[in-house]
Amino acid sequence: MTSSNISGIYYCVASNKLGIEKRSIRFYITDMQSSLEANSQMTAIVTSHVQMTCKCSKYLYDQLTWYDPTLQEVPTSLTQEKVDNYTISLVLNIHNVSQAHAGLYKCRASSYHNRTKQLEKSTMLSIKFKTVPYIMQNFTDLEVNVSGTIVLECKVNGIPKPAIAWLKNGHRIAPASGISMENNTLVIERVKKDDEGHYECQAINEMGQDSTRAFIKIEGSEEKSNIEVIILVCTGLAATLFWLLLTLFIRKLRK
Repeated sequence: MTSSNISGIYYCVASNKLGIEKRSIRFYITDMQSSLEANSQMTAIVTSHVQMTCKCSKYLYDQLTWYDPTLQEVPTSLTQEKVDNYTISLVLNIHNVSQAHAGLYKCRASSYHNRTKQLEKSTMLSIKFKTVPYIMQNFTDLEVNVSGTIVLECKVNGIPKPAIAWLKNGHRIAPASGISMENNTLVIERVKKDDEGHYECQAINEMGQDSTRAFIKIEGSEEKSNIEVIILVCTGLAATLFWLLLTLFIRKLRK
C-alpha cells in the first residue's frame, strides 16, 4: 500500500519472457465533497461589496462561467479565477450592491474530458436595505442585593449589525475583573453599593442609534459581607495556627 498526492494517469505494468501487458487508471486528488460547489444562498447589504465563489475539482472540470439572473454570461471583468492544487475557483465580484443585483445566479463547469458534459450550481442573492438600530425590549429598573449579579441583555436589531456600548451614569463601562460584555449582555458580579446607578445600552450603526436605560438599586449592607470575609480569614488563620502547634507538639513528644 502506498499513497500519493499527485493527480494523473497511473499505470500497472506486468511483464514476463513472453511480453508486456499494461493497464492505466485515471487517479484524481480533490479536497471537495462534490465536483462543483457554490453557496446556495447569500445576503448582501445595499451599497456593500459581495463575492460569490464557485469552484470545481481540478482535472475533472474547468471553464467555470457565471450567469446573472437574466441568464446572461457575466463579463470576465467582474470575475477572478484562482487555481489551487486540487481546485479551480471563479469569484464573482459585485461592487455597490443594489436591489437590481438580487436574483438567481448560476455557475457552470464543463467536463475536462467531455465538453458536452456540464455541471451547474445556483446561488440566490438576496439584498437587504440599511436600517436604523432599534431596541426590541426596553430595560426596566431593577433591585439587586449586595454581592449579587447584575445581568442586562440588550436586544437590538438593525442593518448593518449595530455596535453595542454600555454606560453607567453617562460614562462608558470597560471590561474588567467581574465585568463582562459578551453577546450584547452586560454581567457584573459581586456587586457593591457603588455599582448602583443608571445603566444604559447604546446601539449604533451608520444609519443612526437607539438606546435604553434603567436604574439599578443595590439593596443590603456591605458590612455583613465584610464580616463574613473577616470570619473566613480568622477561621483560616486559626486552623493554620492549630496545625502549627500540633506539629510542634508532636515533634516535642518524639524527642
